[in-house]
Amino acid sequence: MRQYIFREIICSIILGSISCLLILLTNDLETLINFIKSITPPDIITYYFFFLSISHCLIWAIRHYFLQTSNTTNRFLIAIHNISDQVGFSLLGLYRTVAGCAFIIFLPALIIDASKQNLAYFIISYAFGAACIFVCCLLSSWQTNTAS
Repeated sequence: MRQYIFREIICSIILGSISCLLILLTNDLETLINFIKSITPPDIITYYFFFLSISHCLIWAIRHYFLQTSNTTNRFLIAIHNISDQVGFSLLGLYRTVAGCAFIIFLPALIIDASKQNLAYFIISYAFGAACIFVCCLLSSWQTNTAS
């Protein structure tokens, strides 16, 4: 699990934090908030991405633990597995982006107004970002273990 932490933090910074900083440097805080709202998918999309992850796991299990009776069946399962590996971890990209954004979103508010409330939001935001990184590490590990 440790081997994934650095990679996931870097991916989160590249996907979420830098995007937020670019928006903040070229626009105002409200544009940044609108960006954050726009990248947060509705619950149904999150559930769909979760379904894709579970489907990939099932396809991997079928491919690895059940007897393939013919070469054609084996080739078919390999092709399906390769596709599911690519789409099954869409949830990972979502968590990386959200984690990166969580590290940046309340920083400007804290810099502008260092109140206790903004500090609390900042701490909660970082805790949420760390939780997202943890989920990213789990998904990354899962993706690596089911890739072959």
